Amino acid sequence: AQSGITEANPGVLTSTAHGLVTNDQLTYHKVGSTALGIASSSVADGSTYYVKYVSADTFQLTSAPDGTGLQVTDDGNDTQTFSRGIGKVT
Repeated sequence: AQSGITEANPGVLTSTAHGLVTNDQLTYHKVGSTALGIASSSVADGSTYYVKYVSADTFQLTSAPDGTGLQVTDDGNDTQTFSRGIGKVT
């Protein structure tokens, strides 16, 4: 389960043993009233991002395959989820 989103440039998402690899495609799902913020803009539900692998427990979001990690300006209260073709990463 996701345990945190670090507001930083680039932002780091933590999910124990996430199983993601670089360039996995993720779909964002807003949870609650506060959306994830990327570069000072709220992310729309259903937006697509890609994974930049950092470690077995952490990853960054990119806007394109092999992209640079994106700045996270609002963690959305750490309750946001992402899905991929073979399951949901929360």
